[in-house]
Amino acid sequence: AALISMCMMLLLGFCDDVLDLRWRDKLILSFVATIPLLIGYTGETTILIPKTVLRGLLGIDVYDLGAYYYLFMANVVVFCTNSINIYAGINGLETGQSVVMAIFVLIHNCLQIGTGSEAQHVFSIFIMLPFLATTLGLYNFNQYPSRVFVGDSFTYFSGMTFAVCGI
Repeated sequence: AALISMCMMLLLGFCDDVLDLRWRDKLILSFVATIPLLIGYTGETTILIPKTVLRGLLGIDVYDLGAYYYLFMANVVVFCTNSINIYAGINGLETGQSVVMAIFVLIHNCLQIGTGSEAQHVFSIFIMLPFLATTLGLYNFNQYPSRVFVGDSFTYFSGMTFAVCGI
């Protein structure tokens, strides 16, 4: 399901590069690309309340969102894809931020191995390692002065990759 969503977002980026889609079309198609990821999700639907005044007011540490968690995940995916795409056009910035984020996602996943939820973190490592390696190679050609411009294909794919590893 994760790979299907990543491929759908890559296709959306390619269509946007070629056809110059309108923003509302991209937004709708981004939500459509999340459907396989949401259908394949079998994890928990609870969130941890931060240690702030909110925890004291609610009197609970963990809250179960239930079906609203899927709406939350869909919005996170759309946010991740557009947060990388927003910096497109500045030489090396979209690939540079992807490299930095991939390194820290890998560090986090390596630290979480042995804590009880290893399968999810190993899956995330298996996705992030090849992504980091290819993005490092791309960054070499995309930094200033840029010889390769990545376009929306890379930015949407990169955002979906981070969303998949985060979820």
